Amino acid sequence: TDRRMTRYFMTVAEAVDLVIMSAADAASRPAGQDYAVYMLDMGKPVPILEVAETMIRMAGKSPYTDIPIRFTGIRPGEKLHETLHGEDEELVE
Repeated sequence: TDRRMTRYFMTVAEAVDLVIMSAADAASRPAGQDYAVYMLDMGKPVPILEVAETMIRMAGKSPYTDIPIRFTGIRPGEKLHETLHGEDEELVE
């Protein structure tokens, strides 16, 4: 990966809530009605390097000293920064 990359993360509880809310909404709509697309407010993206360093420390090790972090570059199709929706899409709260 690239040291500049960022990604969004959600907890298991947030993912479960999102699935339940989406399923309940879909079940309440009449047949043939358009469905909504739900997206969690993901907050700010997290640098992937910060995630790696934190996980290493949580394992009781030191980044770079005990466990090396290798940067392999961006793979084809990968982005430095995720986008959660298109600029032309309307977000409704």
